[in-house]
Amino acid sequence: MQNFLSRIQGRGRILILVLIVLIGIFLLSFVIVKIISNAGKVVETNGQDAEVLQAYTSVSTFGYDTSGGSNYNTAGLQYSTVLNMSTSKEIAGFEIRNVKLSDEIESEKIFITWPKHFGQGKDNNTFYEDMGTKADYPNRKDEGNKFEYRVVDSAAYTDEIGVNGGVVDFRYTLFGIGNKFDYEEILDNDKVYKGGKELVYAGVKKEDIDSSIEFDVIITFTDKSKAVKHFSLNTNFDEVLNQGFSFVNNGADYIGKKF
Repeated sequence: MQNFLSRIQGRGRILILVLIVLIGIFLLSFVIVKIISNAGKVVETNGQDAEVLQAYTSVSTFGYDTSGGSNYNTAGLQYSTVLNMSTSKEIAGFEIRNVKLSDEIESEKIFITWPKHFGQGKDNNTFYEDMGTKADYPNRKDEGNKFEYRVVDSAAYTDEIGVNGGVVDFRYTLFGIGNKFDYEEILDNDKVYKGGKELVYAGVKKEDIDSSIEFDVIITFTDKSKAVKHFSLNTNFDEVLNQGFSFVNNGADYIGKKF
């Protein structure tokens, strides 16, 4: 009888240990999931150390010939985002991160392009590459959704920002939106190919592309304090579809606001 009770007690202890291990695994999994879900998230500050002077985005369409010629058959969309900021304290670090669209736009390829080390107003460049660089969109490399600017006394290069602020910008490009189209067929039917109408030719509607661009700005000052702000910049997609381009100043939401 004693042996029987001992066996039952032994099994009970094993069951308890198994339960403790399972609960531990569950709690550890929950913590890991929380850490992963919160990774990259930033908390906005509510201070007076940084001020937005300009916040705008331009969105333009483009066509591309995947066969390497000039008879476009593929549509793309490019967001160009610009911020101008000033600070009351000297900057030690300036970073843009978590770049994304508020609503997903279906495309074959997405890539973000950051400024390169070009002399402002001196080198023959577009901030991002030499003027003579071929588009070659199918083989473009995504440069990641965060970028840290060089902080200098006075910015002289496109990848720099001054110790008390300045202008920063980047591009978000979507290639291969909508359906393929036939350049020659459009010419035969319409007698003219209208540049800027590539999304229309590709059968894209406003609801397919109507998305703001979002990102976070993280400024670290020399006294180790931070200024953090989330941006969501809109554009006019009726203009994008009708004329191939839209420039929208988001000043009402951001200009003069401090953080």
